[in-house]
Amino acid sequence: MPEQELGGLVPVALDDGAATVRLVKAGAAWFSEPFFDQTVRRLLRESAPVDVPIDDLHVRLATPQAAPAGLIFHTARCGSTLLTKLLRQARSTLVLGEPTVLGSAQRQSRAAGGDQLSTVVTDLVTAFAAFAEQRGDRLVVKLTSWQALDIAAYAQALPQVPLLFVHRPAEDVVASLLAQPPGWSPFGANRGELPWRSAELPPPDQPAAEWYARLWNMIVGAALQLPDERVRLLSHEALVRDPVGAVRAVTELFDLSGDWRARSLERELRYYAKSPDPTESFDPAGRHRRPALDPASLEAVRSMTRDLTAELEARTCPTGQT
Repeated sequence: MPEQELGGLVPVALDDGAATVRLVKAGAAWFSEPFFDQTVRRLLRESAPVDVPIDDLHVRLATPQAAPAGLIFHTARCGSTLLTKLLRQARSTLVLGEPTVLGSAQRQSRAAGGDQLSTVVTDLVTAFAAFAEQRGDRLVVKLTSWQALDIAAYAQALPQVPLLFVHRPAEDVVASLLAQPPGWSPFGANRGELPWRSAELPPPDQPAAEWYARLWNMIVGAALQLPDERVRLLSHEALVRDPVGAVRAVTELFDLSGDWRARSLERELRYYAKSPDPTESFDPAGRHRRPALDPASLEAVRSMTRDLTAELEARTCPTGQT
């Protein structure tokens, strides 16, 4: 594939064997939608995709080795999408929210066994970073919650890239997942296929609240295995209480520059971060309300996650400290 053909193209899909990658022309497109795939659907209506062998992409990316400014991992339902929306206020920061193509590559990498990420995963990250660099932007990628199970592998494969882990108490995460299961959930309407090897996680034949609590433990435990100097922790409580301080801490961690205005950041809390309509108001007492756990489930979840909750709280720095 000629080098010039890579200009303005971003990876959007893989075939089942990760032998071919599909790219689409993005040019100066602003990835303003909450999730990467929402922008991709719009781009695919505007131009035809290009399919190339993944090995060709690898050769083109051999040098130079572009890298993102930072990666965001999280527990799910913790404000990570809100954080990406806040970071997008600086036009020099390109934020990609949960690219499915990256999850597909990681899923195939896990299926192959081993503790290291495949070159396909790292090539895709590099391709995203190279695309951002061509535009003069700094890249931040937010991954899907289950991808944090491999946070140590990302830390090893991308040793110079800062990592952020956003978290929320297990009882709140579990309550939200029960009310609105994600696409990969075995308890959702789609009965999604688990995208990871689940030897540590029993089959979903137990109460859903306990199953989600075990998953929370796995995700948080994976993040806490990394030392403080390798991953920074940010709580949901700190993010919503002080969005200005949270953004300041993250931009310092990722070495981002831009014009983030305090009033604009605080104003974003009024809107529902996951809506493709940026004017949709956030209504936590109404349409966006998530029922709390029943007393029995609450006690079970708290009991199962008590130890990691204490360690997580002990290691989380106040907003603004880096």
